[in-house]
Amino acid sequence: MITKNLIDVMKNRHNIKFFDQKKIPDKELIKQILKDGHNFIPHKNNLIQIDINVWGPEYEEEKKALVLNTVCGPGKKHWRPGGKYHNNFKILRDYYEEWRSYWLDMRKDRVKSYRNKLGIEFNEQVRAPYLLTFTQRIKSPTQNQIDNNFYGYDFNYNDSSNKGERWYLSAGIHGYGIALLSVNAGLSAGFCKCFFNTPFNYSKILEPIIPNQTEKIPFMLGLGYKNENVNYWGPLPKAKEEEYIFWK
Repeated sequence: MITKNLIDVMKNRHNIKFFDQKKIPDKELIKQILKDGHNFIPHKNNLIQIDINVWGPEYEEEKKALVLNTVCGPGKKHWRPGGKYHNNFKILRDYYEEWRSYWLDMRKDRVKSYRNKLGIEFNEQVRAPYLLTFTQRIKSPTQNQIDNNFYGYDFNYNDSSNKGERWYLSAGIHGYGIALLSVNAGLSAGFCKCFFNTPFNYSKILEPIIPNQTEKIPFMLGLGYKNENVNYWGPLPKAKEEEYIFWK
C-alpha cells in the first residue's frame, strides 16, 4: 500500500465521474482497502450499523442499466413518477450515449449546449469498476460481538426515535474513510447521491433492499482508476471558512 501524508491524500481526493473502464484495479487491492477501512474507521460503540455491498467489474451490464437511474439536473423530472417520459428509458439511453460521447471526446462546447438544451446530466461514476452501496444494518451487535460478550443487552437502533441519523452518520464516515484509503492506494473515488428506483428500468444493484429500512441507499461510492483522457472543468466554488466555522 502507498502511504502518503494525510493532507496530501485529502488534497488529491476529488469526486471522479469518469473511470478507466479498461484499467481494472486488482481485486486484492480493493479487499485491502476495505480491510483497512474495517480496521481503522471508527463507529460509535463499535456498533456497525451499515452493510456494504461490493459490485465488481463482472457487474458492468448492471451498472450500464443503473447509470440511467442517475439522471440529474432540472430535466430529470421527466423520468420521475408522473413525468412525461417516466416509462421511456429508450430515449434516455440515447440521450445518455450522446452525453457520454461529448465528455469522452472532450467537447466542452457540446456538453454545455447539451446541458442547456435538455437540462440533464448523468452520474457516470456508478460505472466504476468497483461500486460500493451502503445500506442500513437492522441488527446490532453482530453475532461475533455477541459471542465475545459484547454487552448483556441488545441494541436495536431501528426502533429508536432518531433511527435515520445514526446509520447515516456511520455510512458517511465510513464512505469518506474508504475514499481517502483509495486515494492513498493510488486509486480514485466518486460518490453518487442522485439516483432513483423505477420499474421501467430495472437495476439489480438497487434491488437488495431490506424491508423496513429507514432509507434504502444513502449513497454509492465508485472506486477505480481515473480516466486520464477526461478533464474536469473545476468544482463549484466553496463557501468561505468564516461562513460556517464560528469561534465561541
